[in-house]
Amino acid sequence: MKIYLRKIDEQCINKQISYPNDILKEFLDGRGEKDTILCEGKTSHHIETVALLLSTDPRFDNGIKRVLAAEGDFKVGDIMVMYKLKSKYQVELIKETNPKYHAFTSLLVT
Repeated sequence: MKIYLRKIDEQCINKQISYPNDILKEFLDGRGEKDTILCEGKTSHHIETVALLLSTDPRFDNGIKRVLAAEGDFKVGDIMVMYKLKSKYQVELIKETNPKYHAFTSLLVT
């Protein structure tokens, strides 16, 4: 199972959530402009089809924010965890109060 971690910052709150090019190639299988992925919230089970936008920089459309919002009130400092499953991506929101928060924080590249 592959996992992508993204710490929520101001850009994630105010704009679309971006990701590095290597995530597009390795985690999202090199999909193209406006390809879509199916995302489901781990606890909410909220499902969205999320488009991948590449015209300026790699980023998710706002469907990913709807999944995160269904998982909880996401804010700066929280961690978005995406698990690559066979037919979809599972999204988990890790808040600072979650016991897993510090373990995931130690894995983030700064």
